[in-house]
Amino acid sequence: MISGEQGTIGHLTYKKGALVPTHQHINEQYSLITKGSVKVQILDKEYIVKADDRIIIPPNATHSFTALEDDTIDIDFFAPSRTDWIEGKNNYFEKK
Repeated sequence: MISGEQGTIGHLTYKKGALVPTHQHINEQYSLITKGSVKVQILDKEYIVKADDRIIIPPNATHSFTALEDDTIDIDFFAPSRTDWIEGKNNYFEKK
């Protein structure tokens, strides 16, 4: 992750079946899949995003990601900056 005053970029690599559970944040999210593919659920719609495809997730929209292939690479840009990531409070990966 790299973060500035106005935005954050994250670089994530997923194994097949990896799940980013349903969550939401105030940030607009721009996701670019550079390798592999993911299933993205945004509100009540499902999208398959493959290598070289991109998707924009509006602010405050509930969404989740499921990796469909090993070594899927996802580059995300968020605006404004992801203060939860910066402060280490992105707890949607924690087991309940």
